[in-house]
Amino acid sequence: MSASRRRVQWVLVALAAVAMASPACADNVVSPGEVRALRAKLAKSPPKPTDYAAQPYPGATFDAGCSAEHTAPRLPDSAVYCIYTRDPVDKVQAFVKGAGKPRNGGVNVIVGEDDVVVDGIVKIAGVTMITYWTTPSYMSYYDSFPSSPPPAADLIAPLYPGATYD
Repeated sequence: MSASRRRVQWVLVALAAVAMASPACADNVVSPGEVRALRAKLAKSPPKPTDYAAQPYPGATFDAGCSAEHTAPRLPDSAVYCIYTRDPVDKVQAFVKGAGKPRNGGVNVIVGEDDVVVDGIVKIAGVTMITYWTTPSYMSYYDSFPSSPPPAADLIAPLYPGATYD
């Protein structure tokens, strides 16, 4: 093997070693301490209905632990708010599809059965958890839409029969 070919091989080996040893880019991994700090902050100042763009479920309780666990790796772009109740899933889903539906597309809501967990210990088992996944930039985008349709004279084509403004 020629000397120049060996040099190229050593350079490739060195580059591979550097690439493998380079520090990892931010991968949204948070420490347990960061999650605990966020949980304390959320417990002290729970979200308001405007933070998740929906009417709160009557009698539901905010879960700061669940919220911090899901929000911490998503900061600063998104936030997750967990709210639980002992009411049945069907009843809560009906509320979220009706009066409790988020007012814009920047919020996704999931309703399901879950447990209230604090530091890995189940505190309350079998609750109905309402989880609001929010992205403030999307929320402000959707909030910028007009709340009522433009007048018919401003439209470039007539409305399709039965069409509604959403």
